[in-house]
Amino acid sequence: VRVRRAIARAIDRAAILKAVQFGRGRAGIGPIAVGTWAFNENLKGLDYDLAEAKKELAASGYPNGTKIEMITINTSFYTQHSELWKEMLSKIGVELQVVPLAVAELTNRTFVLKNVPMQLAGFSLRADPDGTISETLRSDGFYNPGHLPNAQLDGLIDKARETYAQAERKTYYDQIQQLAIDQV
Repeated sequence: VRVRRAIARAIDRAAILKAVQFGRGRAGIGPIAVGTWAFNENLKGLDYDLAEAKKELAASGYPNGTKIEMITINTSFYTQHSELWKEMLSKIGVELQVVPLAVAELTNRTFVLKNVPMQLAGFSLRADPDGTISETLRSDGFYNPGHLPNAQLDGLIDKARETYAQAERKTYYDQIQQLAIDQV
């Protein structure tokens, strides 16, 4: 988790938004899209902070940095993102080896071989937040190839699914979002 936090702190999302998307849009904070009913404007994300990124990396057991492979789709959009990530992470001693793949190869490596040290990918919105959250964050979620066990997160996702009351669901999604941010 500390390596993930270091990476999150070293990525300047505002600079990427400006460079790749020409300032259009808004950098996200967590796993639920800004402007949707379940998004919490009061969440505190892991903002760009190189000093904090270096501290997290040192506390992770990699005070002198590390090397990480990241796979991504071989489109210009993801290539631009990847190159910016590579440059930004180099500032904290993380050497990012970017492996651009065709969609079929990326799909095979992600879902068949399950060989994904790190992946830069996008995910489209679903009509209901459960469609995004359960598929990407739940331990057995289809779009969560790492399947890292997280009973606390899985329990909150299940509770959000068990009620139709939007206000009650929102309280669970607020907790889910903060937990996802904290654990990156």
